[in-house]
Amino acid sequence: MSRALAILVGLGALGVASLGGCTLLDPFETVPLRPPAGAHDTRPRVGICYDGLKSTPEQLLAAARDSCGKDMTPVRDDTDYGLAAMDVCPVLLPGRATFICQPNK
Repeated sequence: MSRALAILVGLGALGVASLGGCTLLDPFETVPLRPPAGAHDTRPRVGICYDGLKSTPEQLLAAARDSCGKDMTPVRDDTDYGLAAMDVCPVLLPGRATFICQPNK
């Protein structure tokens, strides 16, 4: 009986999320790629998991802007796909874009 209730609650939550315009496949923040060895780059970085077929560049930039925070501008630095990103991104979002957060001038 409790398993059936859990399934109903889960389906209800998915329905509410879809009504709100939010999907499970929207880009989201994750661990960024590290700077190259010896680069001594201390600027803040954010990683964004995304689907290269579904996600638009505008969606990626918006997610990076949210992650970088106020008074910062995200600048795309690098991207990795597939197995390289699977340790931090799910199978349905196999890409990881890394952005450097630059202070606004």
